[in-house]
Amino acid sequence: MAKFDFSDQQAEYILLMRLQSLVGLEIQKISDEIDEKIKLIEYLESIINNSEKLDEVVVEELNYIKEKYGDERKTEVSNDLGVYSL
Repeated sequence: MAKFDFSDQQAEYILLMRLQSLVGLEIQKISDEIDEKIKLIEYLESIINNSEKLDEVVVEELNYIKEKYGDERKTEVSNDLGVYSL
């Protein structure tokens, strides 16, 4: 306060203005987040309520998993039922 030569009342007013501004920004951020969640819910409900769309999404996700993890097998599958001991 001394650096800018503000009175106590002026300094308090400035702090309240900043606080109100921050609260307003936070409210807008929360409102935007709620809007995004509502859109996501509507999209997911549209998938659940449409069997063709649900099938498309399942196929897309399975293809993604296949591309990401679909490497050739690195171990050999054997029918050997031998006994192993440690």
